[in-house]
Amino acid sequence: MASEQHTVRSISWNEVFSYAHIFKSFKMAIHPNKIILALMAIFLTALFGWVSERVWTCVSDDNWVEKHEPWEYWKMDRAAFGTHRQGWLDGRLASLRTLPGGDEIKDETDFNEAYDKLSKHYREVYDDDIKKADEAFEKAKGQAEDLSGEERDAAVVKAKAARQKARHNAWYDLAEGNRGLASKRGQRVFTAFVKWELRCVTNAVRSVAKGSIVSGLSRLREDR
Repeated sequence: MASEQHTVRSISWNEVFSYAHIFKSFKMAIHPNKIILALMAIFLTALFGWVSERVWTCVSDDNWVEKHEPWEYWKMDRAAFGTHRQGWLDGRLASLRTLPGGDEIKDETDFNEAYDKLSKHYREVYDDDIKKADEAFEKAKGQAEDLSGEERDAAVVKAKAARQKARHNAWYDLAEGNRGLASKRGQRVFTAFVKWELRCVTNAVRSVAKGSIVSGLSRLREDR
């Protein structure tokens, strides 16, 4: 029986390396319509999360979450996490009293009422400081009228600088007070989740940049 001979005229590389088909999706990925559709999906997801978390926190104050709560959830079992979270919720009112002006809410028993009262107190202190700064400026300006020439101009410039510094200090105290209030109240659910995801992505990028992709996995498993 004569042996048959076959001549290879061509090679179907697409069949030999079938996984290469995945690279063809790049053309689809950079298509403007697909990019716009993906951006719309991201925007709608963010909008839905933004609206939902505000509805949830309005319905119940228990829907606020602690900073880094996703990480705490990862490390603990469900029962331990529930106990930890309830302890945080119960201790928020006491933590408010540790802030500047905490004596204003020493008799409050509701967290939201104490929060609003302390926030209002910070605003009143800010308005009072601004009023005092303006009054001090007007007084210094009036006293400068008795001077002449360069001395008057120098006194007015000095008074303006003092008012600007007082306003800056008042604004800084207000910002610090509100920042402290926000830290005691916690974060909304979607906001906390987005921050957690951004932190994960940032850590992943840093690991790849340093050439250390799996070095943190053992520590992650130990923490859990």
